[in-house]
Amino acid sequence: MALLSTGVESRFSAGSHVEESEPGIAFNGTSLSADYASHISRHDLVYHAPPNAEAAMPMGDGDLGATFWCPNSLHWQVQKSDLWDDPSIANVSPSQTPESAWRLLSAGGVSIKTDPALLQGMHRYEQRLSLYSGNISVMADSPAGSCQVNMFVSATHNVIVINYQDQTLRNTTRSVDIEMWREGAYPFAVGDSVGILQGMRDRRYAMVARVEGRSATARMINSHTARLEIAPGRSCHFTLYIAVATCPKLGDPVSIAKGKLQAAMAQGYEVLLREQKQHWAAFWQKSFIRLQSSVDPMAGYLESLWHLNIYSMACCSRGYDAPLASGGLWLNNKDSRQSPALYKGTDLRAMLAPMLPSNHLELSVPTVDSYFRMLPAVAAHTGQQRGVSGAHFPVRFNRFGHSFSKASEDEPVDTNDGLRSALLIWEAWRYGPDPFFLRERAYPILKAATQSALEERVKLGDAWRGEEDTALAAALRALLWASEEIETDQELRSIWQAGLNTIGVATVYRPECLLPFPELRSADAAARLRGWLMELPQTPQGWFAPDKAEPDLTISGKLCATVCSMLIQQDPLPTLNAINRADFGGMHPTAIKVFPALPSGWDGALSLSTPGGFRVISEAKGGKPLYVAVRSLLGGVCRLINPWSLGSLVRVQHGRQRILETTHSLLEWPTEKGAIYLIESEEFPLSRTVRVRIGGKKNTECKQLGQHTLGLQSRFSMSAPTLQNSVQMRSRLDR
Repeated sequence: MALLSTGVESRFSAGSHVEESEPGIAFNGTSLSADYASHISRHDLVYHAPPNAEAAMPMGDGDLGATFWCPNSLHWQVQKSDLWDDPSIANVSPSQTPESAWRLLSAGGVSIKTDPALLQGMHRYEQRLSLYSGNISVMADSPAGSCQVNMFVSATHNVIVINYQDQTLRNTTRSVDIEMWREGAYPFAVGDSVGILQGMRDRRYAMVARVEGRSATARMINSHTARLEIAPGRSCHFTLYIAVATCPKLGDPVSIAKGKLQAAMAQGYEVLLREQKQHWAAFWQKSFIRLQSSVDPMAGYLESLWHLNIYSMACCSRGYDAPLASGGLWLNNKDSRQSPALYKGTDLRAMLAPMLPSNHLELSVPTVDSYFRMLPAVAAHTGQQRGVSGAHFPVRFNRFGHSFSKASEDEPVDTNDGLRSALLIWEAWRYGPDPFFLRERAYPILKAATQSALEERVKLGDAWRGEEDTALAAALRALLWASEEIETDQELRSIWQAGLNTIGVATVYRPECLLPFPELRSADAAARLRGWLMELPQTPQGWFAPDKAEPDLTISGKLCATVCSMLIQQDPLPTLNAINRADFGGMHPTAIKVFPALPSGWDGALSLSTPGGFRVISEAKGGKPLYVAVRSLLGGVCRLINPWSLGSLVRVQHGRQRILETTHSLLEWPTEKGAIYLIESEEFPLSRTVRVRIGGKKNTECKQLGQHTLGLQSRFSMSAPTLQNSVQMRSRLDR
């Protein structure tokens, strides 16, 4: 019986589909047995033609990022998460300021140029985004010679690292140009460094570049360009380091940036590359998904989109401020952004939602901290403008928490938008229950938003929108639970309980962003998702960019959350009794449901998170679960919807100890901290299965689904000698 494919490389296209399969179960008693490196490499983004700016590949460490493209020469546009050039909070009223004044600028452009040009008239080109190691590599052959480039944003040093080498038939001149298009930004060339310095409204920033491994001379080209000129030669090998630093108005960002460069260069390229690989390897091992089908190419295509978009969100979600949904850290047209540098609660929730089941709560920190920093200003505005205590977070706001009007008249108004964001942050804590997060972030934010909503409900009376009571009741239950858990605010519990008694809501609250398609079922999931995907304007990078210039990260978040919800969900229990301490975080009791919307023709595997500190592992064949394994990080009661048909005998085991044996539709048992529980059907005991290791074959081509394509098709024909030389260079780069 074929149970789960291993070592599979699928070609996704509208016209053909190839897949091999071997029997086996990958669960080894504690986790999925998987070769993560080969599994993730199946989703590498591959270009066989040089991209223009619209198809630029992204890279980033969460705070510093760049897009890379290369018609004629190598180009990068550099971004940083805190390059704000907007009105000072002390000197301006937001209501009197045009929205266009709120801006997040680019750091500048960088290019490597050669004469003669090695990227003109090419007969071979390959560019790869290696997801497992978080780096981009390029190999190009032309009549003038060959070049190989490996680049990444160092996850440990916050510096862009570009390792460049070429082989040419005659003497070739090479240069590194730093370019700036804005007035008021000043390129400079000093000694062995070039860079850009600019003063903004409340800060200064500098971008500095330096070359190691080759002597270089810095000089100014014009008022917008500084250049590092490299001595001519027939072959060349150097490493380019680029740092961006911000500081207060009177600080010295050039010295800070140079300090970053010196620290990175002291480590050297090889050490930084090794650290980069270790960082991204650890990132990917926090969760796991696998989708495949021998009849539906969308399964593998959807899995690739999930990995690419999780990578993108990781690349822009470790800065000081929450990432902007409009482009994040990736622009390719100077400072052009389709919307002002303002936040919307719905956007932030959409980007945050998939991080919860994917076990990447480290990526929630910028968003959660941004809400926390806004609390004093929002609370002051709430008291002045609304006459209530607490904090009424606006629907649309700047980085200081100042409210702005709707972006369009067609946008619905949600007067409880801030409470929904606070409840999602509370839900993030339930997925990753850290004591500091509870006491210092989740509880204060939820308390402030709930207090405001509760007082407004009393103040508005009959004008209060009744549908908002569901969220308010959930928040009050959570606060009552938490205030006892962390032993605080005893004097407020009677007020919260009275408010909850007045509401009397029996409807279960669910953050809408965790279930973008709430009625998705296995019978219609494939058709509905295909229809949705085909309506979205997808770019070769796997982004969804309606204007083809910058990604819309809210759509990326919705896609990733949808994939997670196909694999695992929280089903509310039918009983609506009073919440007790066994219901973690004060929320309504739910039960884990695995593969709730996996199409019947698809196979799947998952390792994902659920509220209460549970980590769930499961595999499915033909849409049906084979087993479920649950690791309990905290202990407590675990509830699981019976994954098999009613009446079938199900066993819950902890090692050799049988915890539960039942035919009921709901499995419920107490867990021990750190213990792993195996749930299996009597009809399919795992003791009789073959154990295998999940792997895969590195992707080598672009992938297609209907009119959508991941990657770029080749426009060249390649000779055997050229291929052999390039393979040798690939081996050198990989080492």
